[in-house]
This record gives sequence, C-alpha cells and structure tokens, in this order.
Amino acid sequence: MGNHKDGKKFKKKMGKVFQLIYLFITFAGVKQIKAATSEQA
Repeated sequence: MGNHKDGKKFKKKMGKVFQLIYLFITFAGVKQIKAATSEQA
C-alpha cells in the first residue's frame, strides 16, 4: 500500500497547480492595475 507516497505526489501536483493559479491571478491583477492607471492618465 503506497498511500503515503501517492499523497506526497498529489501534494506536489497540487503545489504546481496552485503556483499556476497564483501566477495567473498576479498576472491578471497587474493587467487590471495597468489598465486602471492608463485610464487615469
């Protein structure tokens, strides 16, 4: 029963997914900030 190993693999996979989501959110946020500042200018 390699349940523990699978859990570790799953955590690693989820970490990568969260990293991608975080990057996407940050990118979207930067885009919004840039759009807001260009609108004000």
